[in-house]
Amino acid sequence: MNWKEVKTEEDWHEMRTICSSFQFAMHEFSDYEDWLFSRAFAVVYEDNSAFSVLFHGQNSKVYFGCLGLLDSSDAKRFIQKLCVMVREKCGPVELHGPINGNSWYSYRLPIDHSESLFVGDPTCKGFSHHDFIDNGFEVAQSYETYLQKDLSGVEPIESSRLMIKYHSLEELQSMLPVLYDVSIEAFKHAAYFTDMPKDLYIDRYASLLPFGKLDLMPYVWHENGQLMAYSFCYNGFEKGDLVLKTLASRNNRLSAGAGRLMASEIISKARSMGYSRIWHALMHSNNVSKIMSGKFKGEPYKKYAVYRKKLY
Repeated sequence: MNWKEVKTEEDWHEMRTICSSFQFAMHEFSDYEDWLFSRAFAVVYEDNSAFSVLFHGQNSKVYFGCLGLLDSSDAKRFIQKLCVMVREKCGPVELHGPINGNSWYSYRLPIDHSESLFVGDPTCKGFSHHDFIDNGFEVAQSYETYLQKDLSGVEPIESSRLMIKYHSLEELQSMLPVLYDVSIEAFKHAAYFTDMPKDLYIDRYASLLPFGKLDLMPYVWHENGQLMAYSFCYNGFEKGDLVLKTLASRNNRLSAGAGRLMASEIISKARSMGYSRIWHALMHSNNVSKIMSGKFKGEPYKKYAVYRKKLY
């Protein structure tokens, strides 16, 4: 088992060369700026067979992510050795993962369906739920994806103080600073959240917007002219599939009802455009989004987890 600390951009380039077999696990960190923001500090690897990145987490925790494994039969052994090495190098810490640094990047491991259901849906990458449980980990956070196959009976909701608007790509590019403010307010209490610098958020989100289904992405504005909430949707793998990835709302009384307003708008409009299924993607098991998904006829389809283990 090898340990390499990554402190400089030169170290980062060297690490990417050493771990070239696992570039698929490193796709989110093709830019050094992302690597720095993720607070990555070391790489653990076994020649060309297994790989993981370690990150400084919240409250002195250590996160592991960017998992790569060429032979799934080695998973339990690699996790065991990873724990031993982290304890040896970092002292008594709590180890969490898989998390690629924070919730702006990929995290979660599927518990059941191993295949990717849509773009952005995590796969097992050679590791399974039992590989972690058998190594003394427990589930720290649970997530679910629901599938809505019945889009009937949902109609747009009217509000006297909130209004739905749609925006062009050019308009959205100019709105990115405002979207940043809404995002920070909406997600700041989520597990593994870290404040992202505004310029990095704008760069990342600007690159994602062209992939969004803009005519199924309503934005909710208050009568006072303030943006209250936004959504992000895109087409699924199958014809007729829509992925409802994000419903983000400000955390104040003025935004009350914005999530339901967006959801009913998306579902009714998707039905009119010929969509037959909607993936309600990657919701925290205790989040209001999951409750709302159930009310809109979403049904549980896939479960995910983030694990933790105290290395004391």
